[in-house]
Amino acid sequence: MSEPLLCTRCREVVVPKVVRTLTFDGRVLKEYRCPRCGSVLLIQEERISLPKRGVEKAVGLYIALEGIGGAGKTYFAKRLVALLEERGYSAVYVKEPWIPAIKEFIHKHDLDPDAEAYIFAADRIILQKEVVIPALSENKIVVSDRSVYASIAYQCARRVNE
Repeated sequence: MSEPLLCTRCREVVVPKVVRTLTFDGRVLKEYRCPRCGSVLLIQEERISLPKRGVEKAVGLYIALEGIGGAGKTYFAKRLVALLEERGYSAVYVKEPWIPAIKEFIHKHDLDPDAEAYIFAADRIILQKEVVIPALSENKIVVSDRSVYASIAYQCARRVNE
């Protein structure tokens, strides 16, 4: 819970509502807002620290297609893989979520946003370790239908804090 702050507009001490916004350069902006009038009382900036993992150097190419549902990502990703293979490149198509049982579970249940974020993260780790990293290590082109950026967008929209 946040410490009480003075709202200069309402002229009252309030317990602020905290709104977190993820930026594309890896920062999280925390805005402390007055719950009554919505005024921004304080802005703090945090850096996201990701765990360091010993991943061998991959030499292939990773292409991720992003967009809203129904935009044509799947069609264009599969078409791109076909065109690359026609031209003699070794290409792999992947789609997130990767594991069918996870996809089915997520779509059947109304999950807590934090739990959903962890499930997507677990699925992505499996996909990376089983398919993406080995393919890139073999100098293949990986074409992905969605990526971590889709998860960031969806989870921020659902107000996931971490």
